[in-house]
Amino acid sequence: MLLYQAPVPLKTGARMSSFEPIHLTGANKGTRACPICTYVDTPGVQIWTDASAASLDRAYALAREAEAAKGPEKFVAFLVVDPTTPVADADLVARGAGLKRVAITRLASSADPAIGFHRFAPGRGPLALVYAKRRTTAVLADPRPGLLASAIEALR
Repeated sequence: MLLYQAPVPLKTGARMSSFEPIHLTGANKGTRACPICTYVDTPGVQIWTDASAASLDRAYALAREAEAAKGPEKFVAFLVVDPTTPVADADLVARGAGLKRVAITRLASSADPAIGFHRFAPGRGPLALVYAKRRTTAVLADPRPGLLASAIEALR
């Protein structure tokens, strides 16, 4: 799989880091529950995005692709928005209208260590991390259409 083009890319097989985003939608709405800690044994995907309009558009397209993928029966998905995004929470939620399996979250602080751990680099487009048993199975930098769905379907 294509690795994210950060200074030291996160590799497939790396352990996912815990973090506490603010959940704007989904089962944990209104909390700061850690996606990894809350769903320890559940495979999932995190789609990280920055504030640029192009990156947000692409990230929402990836969220819809993740939602449509034929992955495992138990599966979690999170859109993780950079805390510096000037878009209001209500607008982020409205943009995700219709998403049922993908929770929209926002990092609480740009100092969150998960940003560095996951090698998310704002300005480089969305980063999709597919994982099972707390380890990455695919690390995708702004993947072309269909690639994220294939990585999710491989978890079955």
